[in-house]
Amino acid sequence: MLNGIDRTTQSGRRDYAMFALMFNTGARVQEIVDLRARDVRLEPPCQVGFLGKGNKVRTCPIWPQTAQLLRNLISRRLSGPGDPAEQQIFVNERGSPITRFGVRYLLQKHVAAAASAAPSLATKRIHPHSLRHYLPFLTMS
Repeated sequence: MLNGIDRTTQSGRRDYAMFALMFNTGARVQEIVDLRARDVRLEPPCQVGFLGKGNKVRTCPIWPQTAQLLRNLISRRLSGPGDPAEQQIFVNERGSPITRFGVRYLLQKHVAAAASAAPSLATKRIHPHSLRHYLPFLTMS
């Protein structure tokens, strides 16, 4: 699925980084959409801090490839008024924070596109929570 995302566009780079991070960390969708620049450490040891259910904070290590994706996304995206560290990382086309429903829409879109290369995907019910668990079709490259 990740390989089918067009990373030549800004939205494609965002989607690729978002789904790679979800796969890498097993984060809940709400944890991903709430993620701010201040929550990410991009120097070794690379890690992300999530505020989860019950206001519990957890820190997850991330792969160097995922850290590079986030570094590129953050450097291109974070600008404008306000403290850059407080800005949310994943935003929609209008610059508003992406929602859980937006993530679901994007996942369905990319899974449908990937089904042309892997027809078995067309019969699977894949939703954002699925990324918290092992998905054999989801690989980093």
